[in-house]
Amino acid sequence: MSNSNELTAPVPKGGLPETPKGQRFTTRGLGIEGTPHSPGERAGALALDQIREKIAREMNAETLLCHIDKFLGHFGPSTSVKPADVPKCRKFLVKANVLNEETGRWTLFPLNPLQYPEQEHIVFKSFKPIIDKILQFAGNRRGNSYKFEVVDHTYLDSDIPGGNHKMDGCLVDGDFKIGKEFIKISVRRIKSPHQYKKRRTQEDQRIVHAQVVSDCYHILCEDPRHMFIFAVTVEDTFMSVWYFSRSHGMKVLSVDWAEKDIDTFIHVILAFAFASPEQLGVDPTVHLTPIKTNEDEEEAAAQHYIYQCPVEAGADGSQDVPDAVKRSKQLAAPKFKYFMTVRSINDMRTYNISEQNTRVWKAVEVKGPNTTETVRGEYFVLKDVWLDRERLTEAENMDNIFRAIDELVNNSKNAWGDAWKEHLVAEDARFGSFDDATKARLQRLLTNGNYKSLFLAKLDAWTGVESKPLSPEVLNNAGGVDILPGASVTEKPGHVSRTAQGSLFGNSSHATTAVNSANSPVALDQKTAEDRKKRRRFAPKQQSRFVYKEVCNDLASVGTLGKFMDLIEQSLDALRVLFCARWVHRDISSSNLLAFDHNGKWEIKLADLEFAKKVDREKSLSDPRTGTPFYMPFEIMDQVHLLNDLREEVDPEMSMAKQLGLVEGTAQYECYKSFSQFGTCIQRLPSTARIQDIPDAKTAIRYNFQHDLESIWWIVLHFITALVNHSDSQRYATLVFQHSLTASKSRWRVFEKKFKVTVEEHLHETLKVTFPAFMEKLRSSMYKEYLERELFGQLAVDESYSAIHSHFATHFRRFLEAANTEGEWKQMAIAPNGVFTGPQVAGCSLNHD
Repeated sequence: MSNSNELTAPVPKGGLPETPKGQRFTTRGLGIEGTPHSPGERAGALALDQIREKIAREMNAETLLCHIDKFLGHFGPSTSVKPADVPKCRKFLVKANVLNEETGRWTLFPLNPLQYPEQEHIVFKSFKPIIDKILQFAGNRRGNSYKFEVVDHTYLDSDIPGGNHKMDGCLVDGDFKIGKEFIKISVRRIKSPHQYKKRRTQEDQRIVHAQVVSDCYHILCEDPRHMFIFAVTVEDTFMSVWYFSRSHGMKVLSVDWAEKDIDTFIHVILAFAFASPEQLGVDPTVHLTPIKTNEDEEEAAAQHYIYQCPVEAGADGSQDVPDAVKRSKQLAAPKFKYFMTVRSINDMRTYNISEQNTRVWKAVEVKGPNTTETVRGEYFVLKDVWLDRERLTEAENMDNIFRAIDELVNNSKNAWGDAWKEHLVAEDARFGSFDDATKARLQRLLTNGNYKSLFLAKLDAWTGVESKPLSPEVLNNAGGVDILPGASVTEKPGHVSRTAQGSLFGNSSHATTAVNSANSPVALDQKTAEDRKKRRRFAPKQQSRFVYKEVCNDLASVGTLGKFMDLIEQSLDALRVLFCARWVHRDISSSNLLAFDHNGKWEIKLADLEFAKKVDREKSLSDPRTGTPFYMPFEIMDQVHLLNDLREEVDPEMSMAKQLGLVEGTAQYECYKSFSQFGTCIQRLPSTARIQDIPDAKTAIRYNFQHDLESIWWIVLHFITALVNHSDSQRYATLVFQHSLTASKSRWRVFEKKFKVTVEEHLHETLKVTFPAFMEKLRSSMYKEYLERELFGQLAVDESYSAIHSHFATHFRRFLEAANTEGEWKQMAIAPNGVFTGPQVAGCSLNHD
């Protein structure tokens, strides 16, 4: 019934294509790796036909295969089709002269589509009467009012950028009426897209697969009511059903809809007919509002949605109702708040359906799901995201961080009474390197819960449905067949890779590297995705929604570098608070550091804590890469400890053992003779050294307290190169900041070499006066601290991070104090519309990730 080779050579005559040798699909025991945090490149306003191939490449690593019977039993759309329904429907279709009982073919398709001379849009118009009759047979067992239309000449009307595409057919709202040729159909009316091809060549399959996945992508990006989506592709006589959710994609192994598998085709259409809107992916807790036409207010004329937020019983004051019966009825009734979207304040178009796509709205509370009457005129930020089911939400992480800080403060008060602040900063070894000014700043934050002002104020948080788990019957295409093969592309110049030993290979004279070059960043990214697919378990995700009090701004929107740097210094306060709680953020970026205008003064808000975690000293087999590639720490991106740069065969006289003056033959000597010398100031082995804790060459990278600080450094570098009006630094920034998990040669050089050698010559003349020395102090401090901490086995020692926190605090303070008298750069404008304008999160305009 089904064919296991989903991307074929030309179809052989007289039968189904055979599976090429070496391309078996086998059920695999999928591993434990969770959903990765991908590069997060945004499509912006690019037209859909320009990005189809990229979407296909991204989704290839997220899409699996399934036999049709297993698919219908697990994914649906509906499992209400009874064994007797298909033969009954078949008789109904024969009686209606839609199905020819003698030939066993559809009356309107006596030939295969390939055999008709007409164009595709004419050939496949005959699908409508067939599907209409099956829907008619479903009768009062219909679970929805949707209908099927062939819409090949119908342009789409889209609320988001990029909607320049058409589709061949779709399941649409029941009140949609097809009109004259070239009318538009709103994307939000479409429930399931169809794409058809007369032929089934490899190229036709590549095209139709890319079309249908990009159709689904666009619908899911635009309409927040869609939790998941089904789709259908047809290539000649072969049909596949597709399913895309926020955790994975699924493609049915093709069936012959025209003759051999007509019963299966009937079953599929009945499953769509019997399914409820929710079973077809429509979220019942998100409602459409009527569009108000108002020429003066763009927001009023846009499509709005109303989110239904559950409220705990009694939260509305029902306990104060004197009548016990009335109070009991109120408590038993479901309680909801309703938030209407005003406008979108981030870009959902990230190329990958299954990654953590965050939808952020400016919103206002309204009185119900069918009214736009507001409760108050106050605006909020509503965040809608799908997170791995087993991961704590950002609201839960925030609560845990606050709980840890409060516990630290309470324990300190119990131990030292009124003098707790002085004793805490004096006796906790984590703060041993802090100077008096940094200690005083930390003390103020820990007093009376002042630290909470560094984070968004959470008003409401709730979780919704979970995505369907992966069926145990799925087939992983680990054998090498691409379900969604992309067209060949060319990589940007200057990309190289890095060996595990830290050496660089390739150079700018090889200006263009093909995507299939084994060592190009694009090829390495694709190989990483393929390897990850073999290990991943495609864990279910759950809706997580949050309402925050503050509507914030993008860092770039504050206007000048001076204001930006003031906010970055405040962000160091937030990281010191996390350090106190023994937590790390793991995704510090310009998207997650938000600027809030508080009575005319800019304040930082640290957001997006869904990847934050408490530092766990237990051994772990995996700590997957997290972070935004633009700002991802050096070691996290490379997945290799910097210490490996010193790990090489060296002359014992030039080894670290010699530099430390270790006695030959001792355990310490044997350990350090394999490391090359580093740092002339290190003359003896520290008493705190833990040789047994030195990471070996293949030890997994664990996110530590310094990594968040390094991301701050990359953000500053990005802003002083890419976001100022200086063409040379903007061009240079394109070599350093790229949407890839494999770094360019320029990026490695920036971190490993002196700032004067790499970046300084490209800076704006005004910035050359002060920034190179400042940035080099931070860079060299980080590089030294990384190596020493690893060289002496201090990665798990919290106080070993005291010095680097102190360096950042002190250097920033002195730099900004000096700028008050000689800071011409402070008035330099930031150019948010420069080369890296893109989306951003949580109440901001658009970011650069």
